[in-house]
Amino acid sequence: MLEGHRVVGPPAVDLRTTEIDGRLVVFNPANQQVLVLNETATAIWALADGSRDISALVSALAAAYDADSATVEAGVHEALARFAQAGALEFADDGDREP
Repeated sequence: MLEGHRVVGPPAVDLRTTEIDGRLVVFNPANQQVLVLNETATAIWALADGSRDISALVSALAAAYDADSATVEAGVHEALARFAQAGALEFADDGDREP
């Protein structure tokens, strides 16, 4: 699903976010999808601003959590797939990135 889409973000327009019980909740009114993010998914969400590709996300998170890159990469792909399924995040090829 994410192959060919290396640039991650920005979040889709018109999303609503709030924090409930320490968790970030993202609501997409266009398709009525709700995401409840744990700490790691929230960190991925915060970094997915359109300025990073997937490998940059993995590197930043591996350093922040002092974790193995392969393990982090699997989690990043899983979170991004959930974000994409909910229509909450936009993806672009490297060639689509603004200079």
